[in-house]
Amino acid sequence: FGVVTSSVRKGGTSAIYLGLVRDRVPRVRPTLLEQTDIAAFQFDFPRRRLTLARRPLLRQRDAIPLVDLRPLGAPVAQYACRVERLLVNGAEVPLSRPAVAVLDTGTTGLVLSDSLYESDELPLPGAAMRDVEVIVRTERGRLVALHASARRYRQSDGEPEEFPLIVTPVSLPWFGLSAPTPLGTPLNFDSSLPPADSAPRPVVLRPRPASALDPAAQARRSRLRRARLASRGREGEAAEPHVLFLGLAFLSQLQLTVDLDAMRMSAVEAPA
Repeated sequence: FGVVTSSVRKGGTSAIYLGLVRDRVPRVRPTLLEQTDIAAFQFDFPRRRLTLARRPLLRQRDAIPLVDLRPLGAPVAQYACRVERLLVNGAEVPLSRPAVAVLDTGTTGLVLSDSLYESDELPLPGAAMRDVEVIVRTERGRLVALHASARRYRQSDGEPEEFPLIVTPVSLPWFGLSAPTPLGTPLNFDSSLPPADSAPRPVVLRPRPASALDPAAQARRSRLRRARLASRGREGEAAEPHVLFLGLAFLSQLQLTVDLDAMRMSAVEAPA
């Protein structure tokens, strides 16, 4: 919802994003939403409508609790939730560690962290994943299924969906550095969930060094991280979560509502 007439780059080749993630770590420049009094937003994808609100929209409705990945090294507080179950082509994937799903409107299909994509937990290559279902749980225990399929067709005219299910891997540098804050509320991967009106604990984070952005260093950390996590898995120690970025193939038929301060989200089928 913005037009960029000019920009001053400091390196890199990525595009310019005007995103809706509000909270960040100190080393990241101020975001759009933190410079406003916006408290909630809603995407109605079928109607292509974005609503920004100065007060919470969910109120007492049942909602999906969000988790903050910044304590693990993420640069911003993506809209992420815990994954209860993952089904690929109708079969459940036996996950050996916690997993979180990030609802990402800047992604078309599904992007998996290499900790999952390159593991024995997911024996299928990306091109063979034709149907994916991600199950998450609400505060009241209700299960919500986020679904995408390469064979999905529009009911209106029988044409293929606009956003195909394309599965690709990504190497996340977030977990390559030691986290200054241990896992805890709201990063709680236990089956118990915090109450809807509980406030997240403040997070104190240290800026990451500039060397963390070097691609060669990231690749080396990724290889070392996979070896270390494989060892941890054998020893039964805690490991970093898998991260699944769910794109528009999952979201295009939904109405997505987020209350920012309460860290709550609703993902329901958009009303006709």
